[in-house]
Parts: sequence; C-alpha cells; structure tokens
Amino acid sequence: MITTQQWVTSQGDVDGVDQAAIAAERKWGAGRLRLLVSAELRAKFDRQRVRLNEAIAAGSASQLAAECQRMRYAYDVLDKAATAAGAQARPDAWEVVVDDDVILTFVRSDADAARFPLDGFKREVWGLDEVARLIAEYPAIRAAKRRFGAHIEAIRRAVEDPVPAASTADFPHVDLDDVFGKPEAAPAQAVAAQAANASAGFE
Repeated sequence: MITTQQWVTSQGDVDGVDQAAIAAERKWGAGRLRLLVSAELRAKFDRQRVRLNEAIAAGSASQLAAECQRMRYAYDVLDKAATAAGAQARPDAWEVVVDDDVILTFVRSDADAARFPLDGFKREVWGLDEVARLIAEYPAIRAAKRRFGAHIEAIRRAVEDPVPAASTADFPHVDLDDVFGKPEAAPAQAVAAQAANASAGFE
C-alpha cells in the first residue's frame, strides 16, 4: 500500500510532467510539438507517454518517478529538435474547445491570425480585433453582459490525447534508456530529490 509520503512525492512528479506539457502547449500549440519532429522521435515520445500512463496506473513510486523524469526529458528533447529544424513557435494564443470539437483560438491581432500555424486539428483562429468587430454587431449581447454580468457556464479546455492510457501490449518492447536517459538507482526517500535536481540531458 502506498504511504502518504509516497503519494505526495508521486503527485509532485506528475505535476512536474504537467508543467512541461503546459509549457510546450503555450510555446508550440496544443498537440503540435510532437508533429514538428521526425517520425522516429515522435514514436519514441509516444511510447514514453504510454510507459508513463502505465506507471501512473499501476507502477511503484520509484517507477513513476523514473518515468516522470524521462517524460520531462522527452519534452525537452522535442523542443530542441523542433527548434533545430527551424520550426516557429506560434503567436500567443488563448484556446477553448466547443461542442463540435473545434478549437477556438484567439490571438492578439488579425496579423497573428494570418500567420498562425496549421497543425491538423479542427481549428478556427480569431484575432481580438475581429472578435471586437463581431461583438459590436450584437449590441443586445453587450447590454445583457453589462446589466446582468452574463457569462458562459462551461467550456472544455482540452482536446483528446492521441495517446490514451493504454497497455503497452500493442507496442514491441523498446528500451528507451538510451534515448530518454536511465535514472540512477536511489533509495526510495531520495527519488523525489533526484528527479527534481536532475540536470543531465538526453544522449
């Protein structure tokens, strides 16, 4: 049975991966980074995410710490590979997902909307000045907003992960230590500190 301390440590490890994913989405766009690298590197990245999902579902605290560390490294490797390949980070944007699974993407200007990269998702890109012109055409909506403080109740903020928490049975076993690094053996109580302080990159 997992102890309270192990749960806290493991949650911290997962939070670190979440932070890496959020940073990648802010820089490159939702789900876009993995599409900017080679097919080989993308496949390795996806296999690592499956390994992480399995560790979250059924792994020990030390296994989860190791997979979280590899996952953070994986995001770093993809970021560097995309940059080296000349990929351009997208303009600053705000995104929500509407009921028909279209991503509504809001950028600062029409110019940013024109240069927003296509990434294969169902997406509509709106400049804020474009939104302002649209709102101006419906004064009744603005009047209701001012009078009643009306607001939208629910918006989904994520698209479905293309790599679900599935079994690795569908994948041939691949030792990813040469790609995503092999964490040094450490006592259970030192796993969190080791993961947090690890600074070595991928080989």
